[in-house]
Amino acid sequence: MKKPIDITKLNLPADWLNNGPASQFRMGLPEGFSERLHEMEIGEKLAVYYIDRVDQIFFKTFAAADRGGYHVSDLRQLEPSEDELVAAAKWTLTQDVSPEFREILKDMFMKLGWPNVSEKI
Repeated sequence: MKKPIDITKLNLPADWLNNGPASQFRMGLPEGFSERLHEMEIGEKLAVYYIDRVDQIFFKTFAAADRGGYHVSDLRQLEPSEDELVAAAKWTLTQDVSPEFREILKDMFMKLGWPNVSEKI
């Protein structure tokens, strides 16, 4: 049996775990989120759940519109379809309901080369 990793010896920064997205639990996760989770068992006593690609598109769409930066390149690497982006945009608009955010989101899609998505939201 493998010896467990002592996490204190990994020399990770104190803020390595990003709990910023925790507000999504209060605002509402994408429909079907829990059914799309992927379980990976690690040893006999630990199960880790990973989010599905679709949910990554949802979260990255919100983060890209809200913060830009590497979230935009992450979103592009997921190679979302137009339908996936429209669904992500509609969910994102439940996270920030302001008219200003809608315009930011629409503008982002235009600048990223997804004008059809921008027109549908």
